[in-house]
Amino acid sequence: MRLLYSIQNFLRQRALRKRLADRHRTRVSGSLCTARDVLVLYDASEESQNKVAEKFFDELKSLNIKVKSIGFAKYKILPHYCIPQLSRQFICKKDIDILGVPHQALLNDFLDEEVDLLISLDQEQDPILQFLAALSMAHYKVGWNHPDNMPYFDCLIGGTDPGNVNEYISQLIHYLTLNSSS
Repeated sequence: MRLLYSIQNFLRQRALRKRLADRHRTRVSGSLCTARDVLVLYDASEESQNKVAEKFFDELKSLNIKVKSIGFAKYKILPHYCIPQLSRQFICKKDIDILGVPHQALLNDFLDEEVDLLISLDQEQDPILQFLAALSMAHYKVGWNHPDNMPYFDCLIGGTDPGNVNEYISQLIHYLTLNSSS
């Protein structure tokens, strides 16, 4: 099983490198004070995780930031609490091919849009969310501090326990607010 995962990971990384070769994004330092629009990637597998993400979206909206999101539910079908909207998309295992690459056409619109800031709430290094983050045309990408994220993100934030999303979000807000004053 480990060999199969290694082969799948190798092929996914190869497909990612091939797709990244054709994409060129403009990198600009970002903050919550200067961002007009944000794309948030998160794990929507549990209802509690979804509620934490929605609370974060509300906080961003209170700062007059337009929020779009892509949630990934690790099930074959979307759970009842994952309701797609114009600014919120969800994917599940049926939207992923054998390599773990999302193939949903609506995602291309989200990923091709040049948003000011991409925030990944994924602390578990999910390869699907990492793939989406890497392909995004966001000007500034912020994610969890992990060596695998270094090639794809502009800013990595850690200092919290990997399972504590609320603390991670408060660290994100803190550092993205500090970034505006420098």
